[in-house]
Amino acid sequence: MDIYDLALSLTRSIGPKTAIHLIECFGSAAGVFAASKEDLRIVAKLNSSISSSLLNRDAFSLAEKELRFASAHGVAIISSTDSDYPPLLKECNDYPHVLYVRGSVSSLHKRSLSVVGTRKATDYGLKVCSRLLSDLSKITNDITIVSGLAGGIDGCAHRGAIANGMSTVAVLPSAINVITPVEHTVLSEEILNQGGCLVTEYPSTSVTKSYGFVARNRLIAGLSEGTLIVESPYNGGSLLTAGMADGYNRSVMSIPGRIFDSSSQGNNNIIKSMQAKLITSARDIVHELGWSDITNKESKVELRSSLSAESKLVLSLIKDGESVSIDLLIHLSGLSSSSLASIILELEFEGYVKRLPGNIYERE
Repeated sequence: MDIYDLALSLTRSIGPKTAIHLIECFGSAAGVFAASKEDLRIVAKLNSSISSSLLNRDAFSLAEKELRFASAHGVAIISSTDSDYPPLLKECNDYPHVLYVRGSVSSLHKRSLSVVGTRKATDYGLKVCSRLLSDLSKITNDITIVSGLAGGIDGCAHRGAIANGMSTVAVLPSAINVITPVEHTVLSEEILNQGGCLVTEYPSTSVTKSYGFVARNRLIAGLSEGTLIVESPYNGGSLLTAGMADGYNRSVMSIPGRIFDSSSQGNNNIIKSMQAKLITSARDIVHELGWSDITNKESKVELRSSLSAESKLVLSLIKDGESVSIDLLIHLSGLSSSSLASIILELEFEGYVKRLPGNIYERE
């Protein structure tokens, strides 16, 4: 990244799509500033106000100030033409030309999963999020969890990644030096200590605006191979992230919630409308994203050893290559229908068995 890239991104009225358009027209940010007034008007079709800002180099003093800030605070500034720029994000049609990153830039180049949900998370949502990330860490290697550092599910996703030895990326709706919410300041430092990073498209001098939260969602969606909605009300902001991920042709996944719980109406609806794949286990995520090649066999053994005696019994009754009805499992196990239902749900969640139509089960 050079000062031309930074100045282009800081020029008034030039947003992400205009910056991309200009670089396509003139080959580089330096080429944009070298263009004549006529070139800017005829080739790039810019209006006179934007052209004047470029020709007068109005943003260069801002760019110099930003470079000084970045140097003093350990912030990497990456342009879309740099090799360090996240390749998945550049596949999107509205990627920002410049990113500000604090922490490990390499965490933006790993296998990645975005995990988002409501700020008003229920105990169910938090428990499911934590459990999925714990299980995912045992069956996959070297992945990054991406989220938005908000309260509720976002914070749970970051903490779950940290607790299980995974790197995590926090996408900010504000400048890199402004942590929102402020109570997640300590969490942001833990993210950095774990080998993750904070990332934003906003310079240090910017003021946090409401639209920054929506714009932030597109980066969360664009940085990952898939987006998982853990818990969302009917009009939850995380559904915007899901829609953006779908628009980028990325996998959209969702955890089913309790049908009478308003906190789960959004994720239940996107499953029902087939906008999202239903996820009940970490192995579902691995399968959906095509990560099955990195399954850790030792971890499978470890997970199985943690099952209860009754769960192991039920699992032993479902032979490889065979399917068993729920009624037969009740008969063979001697368990009550309610106890068996709970065990089967656990085995489904862990990815040991899958349910077929007619309450038939087989080994995963």
